[in-house]
Amino acid sequence: MKWFKTLVLSAVVAVIAYGVYTTLTKRPDRSPSARSSAPPYQDKSRSDPVTIGQGPGLMDTGEPAQLTEVEKPAVPGELHAREGVASVESPLPSDVKSGVIPVDPLGHVAQTSGVQPADRAESERRFQDTMTRVRAMLLSGQFAKAQMELSAWYSHRHELSDESRSQLVGLLDELTGTVIYSREHHLMSAHVVKANETLEQIADRCAVPPRLLAKINGITDAAALKEGNELKLVPGPFHAEIDVAQRQITLYLTDHRYAGRCMIGVGQEVPVATGDYLVTGKMEKPSYRGADGSVFEPGDPKNPLGQLLIEVGPSMAEPKFALHGTHDDTTVGRDCVEGCIRLNARDIDDLYDMLLVERSSVKIRK
Repeated sequence: MKWFKTLVLSAVVAVIAYGVYTTLTKRPDRSPSARSSAPPYQDKSRSDPVTIGQGPGLMDTGEPAQLTEVEKPAVPGELHAREGVASVESPLPSDVKSGVIPVDPLGHVAQTSGVQPADRAESERRFQDTMTRVRAMLLSGQFAKAQMELSAWYSHRHELSDESRSQLVGLLDELTGTVIYSREHHLMSAHVVKANETLEQIADRCAVPPRLLAKINGITDAAALKEGNELKLVPGPFHAEIDVAQRQITLYLTDHRYAGRCMIGVGQEVPVATGDYLVTGKMEKPSYRGADGSVFEPGDPKNPLGQLLIEVGPSMAEPKFALHGTHDDTTVGRDCVEGCIRLNARDIDDLYDMLLVERSSVKIRK
């Protein structure tokens, strides 16, 4: 009988190993049936090709990773060391309880992650070591921990080979869709709405705009929120880093957790200087006054600023430039004349619902 038990055990191990291999080497089926598990706010008809330096939309980071069933938190409100899961009732003086000590949200990831590759060969070796750990995490359902491991490598992606970089970005995008934007509870415990509790109150304790929680949870009418409803929460605030040379904006959570990316266009009317800034305001349907005297009123479909605008500056009293939409999505990814930093319609809509006035920082580098 010993030989029979050994054979059965070997077969089980082989099945598990094959499952991890297919997860890490194959992208999910993009057929309509495979998209049925995507969060309700994700419009898959708005997909962009996933290429290095030109990713999908900020909240459209790929299909939720079909990896393995995640064990639900046993006690609401408990801080779980396995996944760093916190409850909204937990005090959040540092904006997030994730088992990671918050630092400057847009500092160098290498300072906290230990990822400091000296050269390409050493970088590749360390990355493959990371992937070995990530495979083990995925097998045990530790999606948030695996996504954090890969997030630490994102700022070092250019030090990897094309193959490793593609593997990193592809898996990171898929895990981000699952960990942050799906309705699965990976970062915070499921929150059960209390009597007379509003979405605005819940979002304020999480340091995110209420519209973000509404999108993630498929809520179309916040006033209809009822006692006993279960919500997916995300610990904010979100922070943005804009790479002008690469024409790309990347989102992070306070603990350096990667949270999505998209392309931008760069206008010439308002010069953008490198530095650290703060989100100072938001505006729907902005008006436009061009240097050539042209005027576009709020809501005009030809308005170069689009329908949404986010003011950014060194302080609340000094707005300097703006992130905004556009009337022409073909101008995203290149230089243009009007405006400042422009995003296509769906990306500015996502960004508007992620960044928080006075709490979210924006770093500009060239």
